[in-house]
Amino acid sequence: ACRNAVASGSAPRRFLAGLALASRLRRYRRYSPPRTALIRGRRFLDKLARRAGIGSKRDILLSGGAVVAVVGSDGAGKSTISDELVRCLSSCITAMRIHAGKPPVSPVTAWARLFFPLLRRLVPSYRKESMESREAPARPRDAQVSRNRRLFFLHPLRAVLLAHDRKRLLVRAHRKAAMGVVVVSDRYVTLQPGVPEGPALSCLLGDRNPFYSWLARLEDRAYQSVPAPDLVIYLDVPVELACHRNLTRDKAGGPKPTGYVRRRHALASELDFPGVRVHRVDATADLARTMRSVNRIVWNAL
Repeated sequence: ACRNAVASGSAPRRFLAGLALASRLRRYRRYSPPRTALIRGRRFLDKLARRAGIGSKRDILLSGGAVVAVVGSDGAGKSTISDELVRCLSSCITAMRIHAGKPPVSPVTAWARLFFPLLRRLVPSYRKESMESREAPARPRDAQVSRNRRLFFLHPLRAVLLAHDRKRLLVRAHRKAAMGVVVVSDRYVTLQPGVPEGPALSCLLGDRNPFYSWLARLEDRAYQSVPAPDLVIYLDVPVELACHRNLTRDKAGGPKPTGYVRRRHALASELDFPGVRVHRVDATADLARTMRSVNRIVWNAL
């Protein structure tokens, strides 16, 4: 009946068919009637503004957007590809970029954002790179030594605050995707312990210190409650190229230690997202060729 109404070219017939279809589907509706009226009114005003040459001409996907995770090792080009992908998508649909590795500050963690940068300068051995180096799975004895240090409590505290901000950011990203926005996430959390965007306190879940075990449980619950991405783009580069890019790129704080990059590359190669297909893209080619592959994968998925 809807196809016939569209084919007839009659506006009243199309309107009545639309009402009948909406009535049949009302138990599957996403929004309440008042909110639906507000959304329709906003879309109508946006349409008038576009026809008048005011505002954005980008559309949203009425069937729902997607959260696209761009992952890989340091030096793989995640930030560059994420920015370029959003630029390409934004030419016709609403798209935005987030960084799940460095989530924005929240009211709960604002106090720590003022404190931890100063601490990193005063106690450089508690920087993230140093802690990850000492807590590599292959060195459990060193990890225990770090566990017994006087200021070790700062490490699990920072991990819990980071998990909270990551959860907050990604849950909001999925809400935006439900409204038709395509969200491109530079990095994405995973439940694998020890990987760069995974739980950092898994080894403390059964710790004899109740404070540490409680923090570990808080972190674990935060990561467990993050929805899975709709699509994962894994940028694949050899470790030598990743190290070379790390040394030559212009980034705040300067290049990271080569050993740190090699270790992160090995961990990133084991990333797993259960239930989500991971598309591996060769990122050793030039940007234009890599983007052709990425765009093809994303548009096919959408």
